[in-house]
Amino acid sequence: MDLNPRFRFESFVVGASNRLAATAARTVAESPGAAYNPLFVYAKSGLGKTHLLQAVGFLAQQRQGSLRVEYLTLEEFVGRFHAAVAAGQLEAFRRGMLETDLLLVDDVQFLIEQRETQSELLRLTEALQAADRQIVLACDRPPGEIADLDERLVSRLSGGLLVDIASPDYETRLAILQRKTVERGVEMPRAVLETVAELGAANVRELISVVNRLIAFQSVGDAPLTPDAARALVVGEVPVAAAAPVPPAALAPPEPPEPDEFAAFLSAVSTTVAQTVEAWRSRIGAAVLRWQGEGYRTRHLEQLLLSDDIPDVASELAQFEARVAELQRLAQEAAAYDPPAAGHACFRDPDHVDEARAFTERIKEGVEPPPRPSRTLTMAEYVEGPATEAAARAVRDVIAAPGTRYNPLFIAGASGTGKTHLLHAAGNALLAARPEAVVACVSAQAFTDELVQAL
Repeated sequence: MDLNPRFRFESFVVGASNRLAATAARTVAESPGAAYNPLFVYAKSGLGKTHLLQAVGFLAQQRQGSLRVEYLTLEEFVGRFHAAVAAGQLEAFRRGMLETDLLLVDDVQFLIEQRETQSELLRLTEALQAADRQIVLACDRPPGEIADLDERLVSRLSGGLLVDIASPDYETRLAILQRKTVERGVEMPRAVLETVAELGAANVRELISVVNRLIAFQSVGDAPLTPDAARALVVGEVPVAAAAPVPPAALAPPEPPEPDEFAAFLSAVSTTVAQTVEAWRSRIGAAVLRWQGEGYRTRHLEQLLLSDDIPDVASELAQFEARVAELQRLAQEAAAYDPPAAGHACFRDPDHVDEARAFTERIKEGVEPPPRPSRTLTMAEYVEGPATEAAARAVRDVIAAPGTRYNPLFIAGASGTGKTHLLHAAGNALLAARPEAVVACVSAQAFTDELVQAL
């Protein structure tokens, strides 16, 4: 995966909560393999792990142009590893990884229940360390808290430097808010930013979302945002735009105008039009804040705010919501075939539903859904006897807590004793409890044939 040019040390706001992590990352980037190997950065989501990880790559390449840097999420590492095994190119995969001077691995928490990947990462880590090649990893928890992680890998990952990033304090939050408004080219009163910083935010991502809300609200108002309005916006209320300051001269009592019915008529019309314009802009602005907060792109709605013509707001919002609903449906459909695919960016852009639809079709064409259990074979229809009581009890335990007991459960018996019935009954019970689950019931011969065809 290519490094994101936005994630550099120059754009990383350093504060008390992340100073140690930032210092360690810069040290590693300046001297790969010489200190803190591996460097393991852990923090909750949205606190800057990925930013630091990629910043290391950029600075290292800047100082040593010939350095071979590889940035991967764990999902991408697993995908390459499995593809290499399936294609019989495992040794080529390993040689490519060992030629890397700086390996950056993100989202290491997904090592849970991936024994083969854990073994491969352990072997790779040992080999890279022996060759003085740098490894930097990012995770949402320390190695010792990753469930079912091989103890040897825990020891290896903990053998360099473990450093965490905490939630930003007030000074860091204020600095981040100031940096983000400058990056967006927007002037925001300092009192507003101080008010928002005092309210607190769990992570940097929430702060960026707040900045987007402030900018969106300010763009539809005629006057600068006030601290009170900003506070209301952050806590989820719809603030009333502050009125523009009235010059002192305007406070003097005006001369009583001459009665003019036509002028009064024009004034009433002007007031009605102004109220209508502000009303539809407020509705569109509120929709922008809502959908951005849920992670969807809102280019179309933002363009409406810039229009001088009054649109059919109800129709525009209904169409936008319909496109979002279609994206959600397509994402669920894609997840049934390939769960990670549901996170693809195309499912977050209501302006390009056709692209999401085409992407889903490509997934469906490339992945055939596994055969589901026969609906006629259920536990209610299964006839138990002394010889099958233990097997039936074990299947019920698996149904009650899948993945926690008897994993795998191996049922042995002569032909015609009910093994297939129990397998399909377990599958049907799991589907009844979790309709969104993917349950496959295949014979060993069918599985082997499909595997050979795939290879």
